[in-house]
Amino acid sequence: MELSLGVMESDLSQVLKLIENFQAAHQESDVVDVSALAAELAGEYSCIFGRRKLRIRTGKASIRFSALRLRVILSILFENAFRYSASSVRCRAGAAGGKVYIFISNDLQPAPTRSTGLGLHIVRDLMRDNGPELKVKKKKGRYSVMLSWDRHVFKA
Repeated sequence: MELSLGVMESDLSQVLKLIENFQAAHQESDVVDVSALAAELAGEYSCIFGRRKLRIRTGKASIRFSALRLRVILSILFENAFRYSASSVRCRAGAAGGKVYIFISNDLQPAPTRSTGLGLHIVRDLMRDNGPELKVKKKKGRYSVMLSWDRHVFKA
């Protein structure tokens, strides 16, 4: 048991070093079409996981943010949504009320698989410094994550 924990701690340490190096190398901001990127990644993960119904609604919304960093954040969130869903994943992206947002939700499996929470930890770490606000909810058999940016701060 101690040996396993030591290996896991070493692996986690390496992952955190990779994230730190990634953050240092990708501080630049790009104009990112949030809706297009969310729709692209949702489609990719839908093909990978199959058998899950995907509903996407997007509106026009762009922000100034690292395109690579946002791609990694959304990849982690979509992978989690598809992996832990029973049958459906929903995605909405757009702008409303002075905010640009991406909302991802999934229904939960009847006996959900326990996860480590490492994905959300990595997402929070990648969003540190001028990242979006992150809200996570579990309610009535659904799990949802919402990223939002103040439009006046990240206006593209």
